Amino acid sequence: MNIVFEDEFESVILMRGFSIYAKGNVTNIKKDGDIITAVVYGSSKYSVHVKIVNNQFLHGGCSCPYSEGRYNCKHIAALLYYLSNENTLETITTESDLSTIVNEIPINLLKEFLINEVSANPKLYDKFRVEFIEYFNPLTKEEYRIKIYDSIKNCEGNYGYIDYDNAWEYTHNMYEFTNEAEKLTQKGNYNLAFDIVSVILESIPDTEIDDSNGFTSEVANDCIKVIYDILNNNANKDKELTHKILEFVITEIKTEDLSNYGIELYRLVSYFVENKLFINEIENSLLEVLDENIDKDYYYKAKYYVDYLIDIYKLKKEQNNIKDLLKKYSKEKSIFLKYIDLLINEHCVDEAIKLLKERIIKDAEDYRVRDLEEYLMNIYYDNNMIKDYKEQLYKMFFQYQIYDLETYNKIKKLYDKQDWDKEKLNIIDKLKKANAGSIIYNIYVEEKMFDDLFLAIKDKGMEVIKIYDHYLQPKYNKELIEIYIDECLNKAKFVSDRSDYRALAYNISHISKIKGSDKSVTNLIEEISCLYLTKRPAMKDEFNKVLNIK
Repeated sequence: MNIVFEDEFESVILMRGFSIYAKGNVTNIKKDGDIITAVVYGSSKYSVHVKIVNNQFLHGGCSCPYSEGRYNCKHIAALLYYLSNENTLETITTESDLSTIVNEIPINLLKEFLINEVSANPKLYDKFRVEFIEYFNPLTKEEYRIKIYDSIKNCEGNYGYIDYDNAWEYTHNMYEFTNEAEKLTQKGNYNLAFDIVSVILESIPDTEIDDSNGFTSEVANDCIKVIYDILNNNANKDKELTHKILEFVITEIKTEDLSNYGIELYRLVSYFVENKLFINEIENSLLEVLDENIDKDYYYKAKYYVDYLIDIYKLKKEQNNIKDLLKKYSKEKSIFLKYIDLLINEHCVDEAIKLLKERIIKDAEDYRVRDLEEYLMNIYYDNNMIKDYKEQLYKMFFQYQIYDLETYNKIKKLYDKQDWDKEKLNIIDKLKKANAGSIIYNIYVEEKMFDDLFLAIKDKGMEVIKIYDHYLQPKYNKELIEIYIDECLNKAKFVSDRSDYRALAYNISHISKIKGSDKSVTNLIEEISCLYLTKRPAMKDEFNKVLNIK
């Protein structure tokens, strides 16, 4: 059956969709009127639906993130390829029809069929085993390790690694194992479920894969979700398993094998702290790791580990340890700022300011030092240190070029009206010398200096002027119309593609909304029509869409 759909998809999406279909990953097809549903396996399991009327694809949907952005995804394409190549819409059995048929088949024939099919198909056997896992003898961890590594090996191409085209198959295969772990969790077999996902996580650093689409992160996230489920269901029942999971997490924190792949297993620490489990062991392990990395110029996980330790010290009511902790590891900026906050809360404002100033001088070459300057400015403000606050505001505005109206208006509030009338001109003059650009135009608007605004932007081109022209109307209507007409005539000589034609048409439409522009716009359109429209069909088409010009 030939379904019309390919024009609705990007070519790369069609290619990937056909690959998914060809691998046999379109399953569970069902029909309800014009709507066809299916389960499609890609990097995960997705629910897909399409609407087909008279062999024409009208629309579809999928539970994947790409489709949620209202795009036609590869999983929708895979279902459409299946329908086009494997079946006709009329022969798809509905769920109710299938149920009726199954009920009519003698049970002994069903059993015989099931045994034969499952025995002959290893993938179906595994699916059957997982679905009814409580009736099977459980596999050992080593058996799972062999199956997982064999599954990874089977995804490799000729060059000994998993290339981009086979990476989705890797995630699909790993999904089968995480799905099995989920089933085991639901059945209460937490130890074996953890064995499966821990082997998968351990395999990631050993897996050579083109990870352009972040497939390993998807696999890891599925594993971590299973671990959370195990903890939530098991924590107060099997302390030995809970501690085994903690040891696995602590080992990763110390080796950072998974962190190098952007996998944040260490975040599981929060679960143990929140539930007051093995607090002393976590404290010692985190302090050990922090001490090993204390001399690094940048150790991004330090802020997380310090936060966990703060929570531990709060639980243990050891407030003094928090201050010592923040001070010791304050090389990391966010920890340093927590230390500054603590000093301020203890009313040690002078010490906080002194430390901030020293850090600003020390980190002068670091672009992130601006955050420290802003922190200092806010301390001055909160403590009513007006002179220092004013100096810091100017420093932020000019030295760090925070050319925004918010900072400008903070400065403005420090002056009375008479002094401000003079100071604003000084600020504008400094900004002009600094070639500060649009902030000057915004200040003119803020101060209602519209004559200065017109003089500043009249030579900047229509795209800039359009942003501000409603402030200049009606006083400068005549001048605006002349500037815009001249620019449109000049651009009409050089535009060469549809996007340019469309932009030109919209600019003419913009001119037509200015009071007194009717005659000028009519003459402009007539001149462009005479010179260009007959020679440029695409331009005529775009003008017709925007301006209704035949």
